[in-house]
Parts: sequence; C-alpha cells; structure tokens
Amino acid sequence: MSDTQLPNIGTVSATQVDGLKIRYAKGGTADGIPVLLTAPWPESIYSFHRLLPGIGKEHPYIAVDLPGYGHSDSRPDVMSPEAMGTFVIALMKHFELTLAHIVAPDVGTLAFLFAASKRPDLFESLVIGGGAVRVDLAAGNLKAIINSPPGSFANIDGALGVKDYLGGGSATDTARDHRGFPCGIFRPAA
Repeated sequence: MSDTQLPNIGTVSATQVDGLKIRYAKGGTADGIPVLLTAPWPESIYSFHRLLPGIGKEHPYIAVDLPGYGHSDSRPDVMSPEAMGTFVIALMKHFELTLAHIVAPDVGTLAFLFAASKRPDLFESLVIGGGAVRVDLAAGNLKAIINSPPGSFANIDGALGVKDYLGGGSATDTARDHRGFPCGIFRPAA
C-alpha cells in the first residue's frame, strides 16, 4: 500500500528522541489537554485512524510508534517495560507535554505504568490494556465485553476495576457497566 492510500491521521513525520528515529502523527485542535497514543503491536500509528478525527475535535493529539514498533528505530536498552517507561518520559519532554491523556494499549501499557510511577504529574489519565485477541477464541468476561451492545460503556469510568492493581492512584466517577463490572478511568496520584 502506498502512502497515498493510507488514511489521514494528521501530519506524519519522524523525529529524533534519545538517539532514535521515532515516527509520529500530530493533529487535532490547538486547545485542550493533549492526547498521546502509542500503537499496539504489531500495528502502527495508523491503527488509530478511526479514533483520531473524534479526538482531534477537542484535543491536540500525537500518535507514536514506540521504539522497535511500526516505523520507529530501536535498540536493546529501551526494550524492557521499565526502560521504555523512561523513554516515554523523554518522549513527552521532547514533545513538550507537561500533562497528557494517554492511550497505550498492548506494549505501551507497562511502559506507561512505569512512567506514571516515576512521574505521575505528567498524566491526566491512562487508557491502558492488554493486547489483541482473536474474537473467535474469546471466552468468559472478555467474550461478554466483545459482544456487548454498542454504547454499553459510554457513561462509565473504569478506574475502580484497576485501582487496586495500580495503587497510589484515585478512581473518579466510579460506575459499573451493564453486567456489573467496575469501570473507570485511572488518574495517577500527583
């Protein structure tokens, strides 16, 4: 597929962070708390092509291929979760992000948890989670979530479900989804 066939995700470019070439896309409004998104493995920043127009209506955004993923360079010393967390802090400094909402599925999840443990002041919220799954192999609660009706999670906040695991943060607007699962958005403690 050529670049002319790729969806519009904003201005796609590359920059140097900690000696590595990092691919990113920027877009959205000039106002609001920025949203930083990191692509899940094995995908790239283009995995967010359906989300970015909506996010961009109210927030500036930066979608990033983390080191070793998509079209970003890598080196062995940044490929552990804790080291990637340190890299994430440098990445945020590079983009002059002093506070951001984070969307970091899959490989970004542990990196941002390490980053938030070191610098909670940088994060307004974290939307994190595990990797992709073959839908036909899903079972139990995951299958119920996948098959839930559209809009089932529109008015809930998932912090309660993860606050004990993450520790040190606070759950806000705690609610339960239509099956009774606790939900919310995690807001790191300052």
